[in-house]
Amino acid sequence: MKRTNLKRVSILLTLALRLGSIGGPAAFAEADDGLETILAGMSPREKLAQMMFFSPRTWKDDQDSEASAENVRALNAPLGRYIADRRFGGILLFA
Repeated sequence: MKRTNLKRVSILLTLALRLGSIGGPAAFAEADDGLETILAGMSPREKLAQMMFFSPRTWKDDQDSEASAENVRALNAPLGRYIADRRFGGILLFA
């Protein structure tokens, strides 16, 4: 990583850490109440999916076909449905 990019990243991380602590303990207590409400409404499968990252490097629309998987360059309808149905905690995209 170039030195200028590294400096920008460190500045952004520092700002994010400082801004995140502005609310103080009261803000964290309110956030915890909201979090507990969200977690109470989630199934074990949804909770597990939130701890997983999906990394679509290759994809086949028809998983049963003999055709080889293609590199993911855009979000197509089947891939979009797959992601929406599983509600992953994050998605890693590659250029």
